[in-house]
Amino acid sequence: MNHRTVLLANHRRAFTLIELLTVIAIIGILAAIIIPVVGRVRDQARQAQSASNLRQWGIATQLYVAENRNLLPLRGLTNANVDRPTWAQVAQAEAQFAWYNALPPFVSERPLSELSELNQRSRLYSDDSIHRNPRARFTEERQVLDRPAFSYAWNSQLNNSRSETAANTLDVRVRQPITRFTDPSRTVLFIEGWSNNNDRGPNLNTSQTENVDSGRAYGRAQHIAHLGGTTRIAFLDGSVRGFRANEIDRGTASENSVVFFAGMP
Repeated sequence: MNHRTVLLANHRRAFTLIELLTVIAIIGILAAIIIPVVGRVRDQARQAQSASNLRQWGIATQLYVAENRNLLPLRGLTNANVDRPTWAQVAQAEAQFAWYNALPPFVSERPLSELSELNQRSRLYSDDSIHRNPRARFTEERQVLDRPAFSYAWNSQLNNSRSETAANTLDVRVRQPITRFTDPSRTVLFIEGWSNNNDRGPNLNTSQTENVDSGRAYGRAQHIAHLGGTTRIAFLDGSVRGFRANEIDRGTASENSVVFFAGMP
């Protein structure tokens, strides 16, 4: 191969500036198309996992009821009205009937009381735990506080001793019979609870704060997370349904207590 042939060969292997810019532009266009698609697919996978977790909580509830004379577990402690218990409180004997301790063993998950030790608490936030909503966005600070931050919240009105018209008097020490609820397909069991201010949804009281009102063990309509404008709710009949933000009437505290007590419209 002579000198002229080598020069021609080298020339054929080179890219022009226009060709390089064209390739870069194509890659940019493809990235602009693919990245949002990948994000949507990832979010859909998280939604599906959250729905699966909610179904697991529903199954655990039915199994618990079958073994406990048709009684539902409690929303929290028997000796205190605490919607955001500390790690020490979830390990107390008074928390044995709380849903977060009573239900997990029925679906081969550890109760929260067994995760109260400092070196066990990360299990609450593990991606393969039904305690964790994969759509929830907890800050590192929330994960190391002295209280667990819940991704899913029990319907607080299931353990409410009032009727729709009676005074709002709670009796948190009494497990209610599941037969009390005559329309289980419309009676809320679990909600996706909000874990940071960005997931609170519209029209919430601005006095509610991330460190005080999020990550609750139980709640009602005003505590539902709106993750990307949607949320999922588990009902007493075991079904799990998705809703858009504008499909849930938060109302006032007293109004949405009635809605959650009587069932979703």
